[in-house]
Amino acid sequence: DRMFSLAKFDESGGFRTPFKPGTVFAVIATAGGGLDDGLKLVEQTFRQAAEALGLGFESLLVPHAPMDPGELESRSDVREKAASFGRKLAGS
Repeated sequence: DRMFSLAKFDESGGFRTPFKPGTVFAVIATAGGGLDDGLKLVEQTFRQAAEALGLGFESLLVPHAPMDPGELESRSDVREKAASFGRKLAGS
């Protein structure tokens, strides 16, 4: 609900948002389960909001993430994906 409050609708049916044109909405989400255990739903929800606001969208989903952040940080696959994600966002 807070995210959707970023759009203000006027009486003519138009809306305005504080985001500038070209803004990319980025989501990073982790979960203890797999992609089908809620992560895809999180991504879909944020993607739809971004589209409604006229924003670009990127996501980094990390399924089967351990509870210990240090253990997650030690995973080279996650570090590589995070670094790539950051470079992608920096270039947008």
